[in-house]
Amino acid sequence: WGPHRRLQGGGPQNGGGGGGGGPGGDMYRQAISAAEQEPAIAASGLVAYEVGMGAFGNDAMTGVQDDLLRMDTITFPLAFGVMALVLRSLRLLIAPFLCIVCSLAVSFGIVMTPVSRNTDVITYAPAVMMSITLAVSIDYSLFILSRFREEIVQGHEVYHAVERSLATAGHTVLVSGTTLAVAFAGLVFFPTTLLSSVGLSSAVAVCVTVLVNLSLTPALLLTCPNFFGNVKQGCVCCAPSWCPSDGLVASDMPLEEELAASCWHNVGSCTRGCKLMVFVLCALLYLPFVLLAPDLSASIQFDYLSPRTAGSTIGYHILVKKFGAGVAFPNTLLIMCPPSEHQDPNDPYGPPVKGPPTSCVYTQEFWERAGPVVENLATLPGQPHADFMGVMYNPQVGRVYWPEFKAAVMEKDSPLCRGPEQGMCDELRGISGQYINKNGSAMTFDIKLSADPYSQAGIDWAKAIQAAFPSTECPGCPIETYYLMDGSQDMYDIQDTVYELLPLAMVVTLCVVFVIVGASYRSLVVPLRAVVTIVFTLTIVFGASVAVYQHGALSWTGLECLEPIADQQICWLIPVMSFSILTGLAVRHSLPLFCMYA
Repeated sequence: WGPHRRLQGGGPQNGGGGGGGGPGGDMYRQAISAAEQEPAIAASGLVAYEVGMGAFGNDAMTGVQDDLLRMDTITFPLAFGVMALVLRSLRLLIAPFLCIVCSLAVSFGIVMTPVSRNTDVITYAPAVMMSITLAVSIDYSLFILSRFREEIVQGHEVYHAVERSLATAGHTVLVSGTTLAVAFAGLVFFPTTLLSSVGLSSAVAVCVTVLVNLSLTPALLLTCPNFFGNVKQGCVCCAPSWCPSDGLVASDMPLEEELAASCWHNVGSCTRGCKLMVFVLCALLYLPFVLLAPDLSASIQFDYLSPRTAGSTIGYHILVKKFGAGVAFPNTLLIMCPPSEHQDPNDPYGPPVKGPPTSCVYTQEFWERAGPVVENLATLPGQPHADFMGVMYNPQVGRVYWPEFKAAVMEKDSPLCRGPEQGMCDELRGISGQYINKNGSAMTFDIKLSADPYSQAGIDWAKAIQAAFPSTECPGCPIETYYLMDGSQDMYDIQDTVYELLPLAMVVTLCVVFVIVGASYRSLVVPLRAVVTIVFTLTIVFGASVAVYQHGALSWTGLECLEPIADQQICWLIPVMSFSILTGLAVRHSLPLFCMYA
């Protein structure tokens, strides 16, 4: 017991480096790296892996940041290429580029820097902010500048083109950005930094981006009207001979003729002529997603967040195969003594005042109360086998009673610790300091579960353990308080709390969206249509997730990213984050169409 349990006692599970970036986590990584460089170990072919919550946390944060940076590196040039094709003017691309730079500078330098000094911000929040700023800024710039180009092509002066662009596209950008910011701000009220910090930083990024696009873009267009107003030039240069002739130059035909010649005009004409057929077809396509969406199942498996090729992920799967997942994520049972009570001298007739916990662990009453409870928890029927390791109970000897503990820990040279019992007394004496705190007000147990703590069997076991905890509210009941920690319990408690609040958050967000859109357009039809669009979008996305990742609808493609997940569950964070993102996108892409129709 001694050396191994002491080593674990200083590890990530018990405070040695729980965050993956703390002193304990750094110590493990440095020790592993140094050990692998030893000639004898390198020649033997031994491989060391760091596994546990700390290692997963470090690799997950690093992986998310790397993935977002890689995504931005790929999508940024593609997005600007699309903008060039739509705007048909390379000159106008200067405005969104400056908007992005200004939005990032204000979001990170002016707003989030003081915020991060006064509140916790999760590691990958800045990477999420950058991605959202790039996406939203490009989207809103494209919307405003495309409207500006239409006005210029129709023959309006730059001043009037900017004015009309802000009155139409600018109004929609403001409403859409406000809706998206509200959706992200809703994450702030979830009681976990994992969501609240991302929600706060994302809402800040959206608000700053909207303000920058509605102020800097028109300021640039009005400051250099001759430069930006000449969209027929098609490039940044001044000499027309330098301009490309590959379709980026604006057409001289009137806007109505240009729109009539586009493929979208033909699609609209077809839809208008066959509206009933299109409606029936859309309803039939929507029906499978409606049937699949309720089957969405979320998992708290922590390795979902860690890259597949990370050392912690590889080591975790090896460890599970060889020893079981309970070794990587052991649970901890904590028993707290009741608080002491004393009479306030200033209020002699008032109720007793509660003080610090009593030192009940070193009393016979505590062992007689807690012993049967722990023995029952360790042998719950119908549940996976669990090894309880502690002073009061351990797999080797089972339950330890008060006379044995008293003789081994509290007395010197007790007759009960002589002969065959000396070994057990030495072990109890050696581990008592690890499982009992200094003042004797708390006792802990390490629990190694035979099942994966993150699997459904592990979650059911945790529920059964908590249901078996004695109540402290009835007369004559044990007065100690029991807590189950570590393993999957922390993540499960977070998921359970978040999913309990999620329906309320969704309803409140949709109501706020309804009010914002309704007040902005002075209509009941527009916000109603926006809310319906959000519901339809969420249903399709969740239904498609079930089809792809739970039923393997696209496994025939052979792409690893479209393969069904092993336990047919998706990461629990995806539905929560998807709701915020899809709410803003649904409003953003539905309002312009409806307003153009109106």
